[in-house]
Amino acid sequence: TSSNQTYHPSIDYSSSIGAVAAWTDFSVSSDVFVAIFDPDDSDTPGPPVPPPSIPIPQPPLGVEANYLNIPLTALDLKNELIINRNLFTVQYFRKLTWAFDGSWNNWGITLSKYRVYRKLKTSAAWETLAEVNPAVLLYIDKNGVTGEDLFDYQVRGVDSLGNEFYAYNWVRWAPNPANVEKKIPIIGYNVYRKLTGQSTDSYSLWKVVDATTNSIEDYSIEIRQQTQYDYAVSAISDKGKESVKAEALKYASSTRKAGRLKF
Repeated sequence: TSSNQTYHPSIDYSSSIGAVAAWTDFSVSSDVFVAIFDPDDSDTPGPPVPPPSIPIPQPPLGVEANYLNIPLTALDLKNELIINRNLFTVQYFRKLTWAFDGSWNNWGITLSKYRVYRKLKTSAAWETLAEVNPAVLLYIDKNGVTGEDLFDYQVRGVDSLGNEFYAYNWVRWAPNPANVEKKIPIIGYNVYRKLTGQSTDSYSLWKVVDATTNSIEDYSIEIRQQTQYDYAVSAISDKGKESVKAEALKYASSTRKAGRLKF
């Protein structure tokens, strides 16, 4: 510009336009010059834009732990009346036979003996009648037996830990539909375990399963040694985010079918 030109600048800012600068030439014609500075057109980088937040999945629903005791009941128990006659007397015996349950081998059970129980048919109280070597599948009852069918019998296996049952825990849960609604893909679940009586901070990761798995069984030998565990389950998203832990409700049962055991 020439030395005789006089300019009066003014600057304003609009959030929708950007910075606006205007110059008025008072020396000659009072012409107005305007320049607009759009921040989007600037080569100067603005402040960093934070990445979108990654959603946290919701925990699974209906988490429960079933504490199961499967009786070690011998198979195919048979009760046969034996009559021993001689010239002067008649004796009555009950011959009991049974079969070994092969599934006990699959469960890792070392059988130490069989225990034979008896009760009167008119009574609900069982009494221990005898203990038999595990290689023997027969017992003769000579105590108070008559020609009448007075007694019921039961034969249980006893393992090397002294248990007449196989103890294990079954943990199950259901997917949370809120994750589907929020479009959070779940790729798996973390299963946690702690000793009963410990604080919730004591949970440690026990198993990791995929999203198609909604139950798991714990066959740890410590359970057969009367150790009690609590369980909790969390959901894992495809982004690696983990939900809070959902603690399992506890149920005790001895009615679940042994045939549902899986190895």
